[in-house]
Amino acid sequence: MPNFSDCDFPPLRQESIPRKRRTDADVGRASGAPASITDFPNELLLAILQYLPGIDLDNFQLPTFFCEPYLFLRSIISNADLARRVRHVDITYGENAYEQRKRYVANAQDKKAIKDGLRASGIADWKTLASLYNTDHVELESIYAAIIMQTPKIASMIVHDGWLGSYGESRNPDWVDLFRRANSRTSPGLMHKFENLQSLTVELLELKLIALAPALRTPSLRKLTLKGLVEFEYGGKSVAQVIRKLIPSRCNNIEELSIKQSILQNDILAVVVEASQHLRVFSYDITLDNVGEAFDLGQLGSKTLIAALESQSDSLESLVFLKDRGATEDLPPMFDLCGSLRGFSSLAHLKCQLESIAGDGNSAATLPQRLPPALKTMSVSLSNQSGPDTFDPLLGLKHLSSSYTTRTPHLQEIRLVAEDIVYSGRFYDYAGTVALFSRTDIKFILGRNVLFDDSWTPQRTAGWGFHAVPDDEVTSESSGEISLYSNN
Repeated sequence: MPNFSDCDFPPLRQESIPRKRRTDADVGRASGAPASITDFPNELLLAILQYLPGIDLDNFQLPTFFCEPYLFLRSIISNADLARRVRHVDITYGENAYEQRKRYVANAQDKKAIKDGLRASGIADWKTLASLYNTDHVELESIYAAIIMQTPKIASMIVHDGWLGSYGESRNPDWVDLFRRANSRTSPGLMHKFENLQSLTVELLELKLIALAPALRTPSLRKLTLKGLVEFEYGGKSVAQVIRKLIPSRCNNIEELSIKQSILQNDILAVVVEASQHLRVFSYDITLDNVGEAFDLGQLGSKTLIAALESQSDSLESLVFLKDRGATEDLPPMFDLCGSLRGFSSLAHLKCQLESIAGDGNSAATLPQRLPPALKTMSVSLSNQSGPDTFDPLLGLKHLSSSYTTRTPHLQEIRLVAEDIVYSGRFYDYAGTVALFSRTDIKFILGRNVLFDDSWTPQRTAGWGFHAVPDDEVTSESSGEISLYSNN
C-alpha cells in the first residue's frame, strides 16, 4: 500500500492565503450612517433597472412623479444628505415651458415640510418664500430657485431663460436673486453661497447683464457661457458705466468666457472681460439675428475689439472670434481683429475668419505683423465675400510662410477652411499657398467649411483635438497635395 504525505497534496489556494482579522479601517461606512444608491451592489442595480420603462427619446418621462419639481423640492428639503448629492442643474422656465406636464397638487403634509425646511434655513424672509412655494399656481421657475437654494454642492448650472411676469411686464427670475443674496454684504442665513459652482451656462431671452451681475461675482466660478446676449447703449444711457459699478474690475476668477450668438458693444464687452482676474480662454461669435429695431450702428462707440480684450493680454491663451454673414456685411471694422495681437504674450491658439485679421490688404506683411509671438496653432476660415475686386488675404499667409521663424517661431499648425464656392481655386491661389508651407515645419491643412463648426473648442487646443482628416482635405504633409500644384 503506497504511503502519502502532505507534500503530495498541497493545500488549495484559498487555504494557503493567511486570513486577516477584520479591523475598523476595513469598514467602509460608519455604523448608523445613511445608505445611498452608491452602496448598492451592481447586481441589485441591474435588477432595479429591469423594472424601469424603456426610454422614449421623443417624450421621456417616467410614469411617476420622478420629474415633478415640487416633489423633488420636498425630498431634498427633508433630506439634507440627498440635497448635498446634487451636482448639476439644468432648468428651463418661461411662458409655455413644460405646459404639457401635469402639476402636482401639494397636500398639508407637503406644505408643512417645505415650511419647516425654509424655517431651518435661517433666511430672513422664509415665511414669504414658504407662502410663495406652497401656492397652488406657483411658477416652476420659483420652485427651481428653491431647489437651488437647498443644494449647496452644485458644480454646474445650465439655465434656459424665458419670459416671466404678466402681460406687458416682465420680471427677473428668482434664481438670479439667490446670487444676489449669496454675494451681498448682509448674511443670507444658512443658505449656501455657491461655494462649489464652477460652471454657469445661460441661454438668454429676456435677461440682461445688469440682472446677471450678481452671478458674475461668484468667487468659485471658473467657466461662464452666455448665449443670445444683446447689449448696447441706447437713448443716451451709458450702459457700460452702470454695468461696471455692478461688475467691477478683477471681481471674479473666471478663466473661460464664451459668448455665443450675441452682439455686445465693445465698451460693454470690455467691462465683462476686465471683471476676470486671469482669463485664459475667450470665445465670441457675433450675430445680428437677435437685435431689435432699437439697434443703431451709430451708437456702437469707437472702442475696438482688441482694445476690449487688452486687459487680459498677459493671461489670454486661446481666442475664438467668429461672425455670421449678416454681421460680417453690416458691422464696422472695429468688430474685427484689426490691429495687432503682438501684445498678447500668452496667446497660443487662435481661431477666426481670415478676413478679420488679415487687414486691408495694402501690405502682404500685415498678417505676420499682427499675430501673437507665442502662437502655436491657428484655424482660419475664408468666405466667398472677398472676390477678385477686393484684397487677397492669402497673401498674408504666403508671407507668413517665409517670416514665421522670426514673427511666430512657435507656430506648429495652420488650418484654412474655405467655403465650397471658392475652394476650387476660383478666386485664390490655394495651390501656391500649400506649396509654400510644404517647405516649412508648419503643418498646413486645407479643408472645406464643414469642419469649421462648433465641434472645435478652446479646451481641445492640445494638439487641437481634431480626430481625423477627411478625404477632401489637403495638407502640406500629405501626398494629395501634389494634385494641387503639380502637373503630375
